[in-house]
Parts: sequence; C-alpha cells; structure tokens
Amino acid sequence: MKVLSILLAFVLLVTASCAAYLFLTCRISVADVLVSSVEAVSQQTLFSSIQNQFRLDAVAGTPFTDALEGSSEEYKFCTYAIHLSNTSFLPATTVEAAILPMQGDIMQLPDTVQHLLPSQSEGILECTLLTGIHMHTVREIQITYYLWGIPFTLSTRAAQS
Repeated sequence: MKVLSILLAFVLLVTASCAAYLFLTCRISVADVLVSSVEAVSQQTLFSSIQNQFRLDAVAGTPFTDALEGSSEEYKFCTYAIHLSNTSFLPATTVEAAILPMQGDIMQLPDTVQHLLPSQSEGILECTLLTGIHMHTVREIQITYYLWGIPFTLSTRAAQS
C-alpha cells in the first residue's frame, strides 16, 4: 500500500508539473502589424451602408462617435493585418482585436467570424477602422484571446504605413 501511495503521489506531481508548464508557456505573440488604407470614395457602397446605420442608430461594429457627418471624400478605411504566433501546446479561442480610438476615428467595423489559433501555428487577424482622410494610421491595438477558458490581453502598436 505504501508503494502505491508513493506512485500516486509521483503521478500527481508529474501531472501538476505538466499542467503548470503548459500554463506558464501558453503565450501568443505578435510577429508584425501591417496597415493598408483605402479612401472611402472607392468603397462607396460600404460607406453608404455605414451612413445609413448611423442615421438609424443601428451601427454594427464599435462606434467612436455619435454621427457620421460629411461625404465619403472626407474618410478612409484602414485595415490592420496582425500576424499572430501561438507557440503553446494549447489552441487559442475567441481571438479578437480592438483598436483604441483617437480623436477623429469614426468606428471599427464589425468582425462576425470567431477566430481560432490552433496550437503551434501562425495566423492573421484583421480589423478595419473608418477614420478621417487626413488621420495617420498609428494606433494601439489590444488583442484578447482565451486559453483554457482564461482571458489574456496583449497590446501592440501599428506603425505608420
């Protein structure tokens, strides 16, 4: 019976060590952030749809202002492609990006897809911002993901394109 107790204690210690190792090494890192912008004039259908959403007070996405004033010539869409790397042995679930707005930003367009990042893999997460035509593209971006059901957040900064 004593041998069985020692064996079970050893198995418990090994299992706890493996679980601790998995938890302490589960990290997602940002390899790069690429930014591209296109004037809203070239995306007139999308811009008109967003204008209608503001008029109806039914904005899909994350609005940073109460109204969308002016024409499409005054705005641009900035798309941030965030290259992520999951080096852990656990898959990351519900990976989301949130842009921290600046004065002049209108809204972050909605992302209707639930993003997953399998273990030992890389992926690209995109988010799009509607902002003024003369605004720069440098923004702080918060990435939230879940490992083992526990939320983690990391921040990165997009450089000027």
